[in-house]
Amino acid sequence: MYDDMTPHQVMRETGRWFPAAVVVAVAVVALGLIVTFICWQAGWWFAQHNADRQNRVYQGSYGVQQADIDTMQRAIGAIPAAADKAQANADAQEACSYAAQITIMPPADKGWVAQNCLAGAVAPGSQYAK
Repeated sequence: MYDDMTPHQVMRETGRWFPAAVVVAVAVVALGLIVTFICWQAGWWFAQHNADRQNRVYQGSYGVQQADIDTMQRAIGAIPAAADKAQANADAQEACSYAAQITIMPPADKGWVAQNCLAGAVAPGSQYAK
């Protein structure tokens, strides 16, 4: 019923499948490396977005917002006492940079900011512009 196989026949039959086994093994290793690389990059992407989200949450927190409002109001208050136009510009620049970070502007400061600030800097049409 069964023929006895000689070692030579076993080697010949096994050798016939060797190239296919090598190709499959290389494909599996390559696919594993590709998946590993993609997951590694996705991990960095998720970590970066999580850090950005945490930073936005922190910057929007009440304490940070209140500190920015206080600093902006101090800088606005220092403008009339400025010794010269350069100092007034520096104080206005500081106020505008903090105003850009504030999400809910106090009503008393909205007009000053709208008139003198543009995108976190002193507006070109402001009286405090250089």
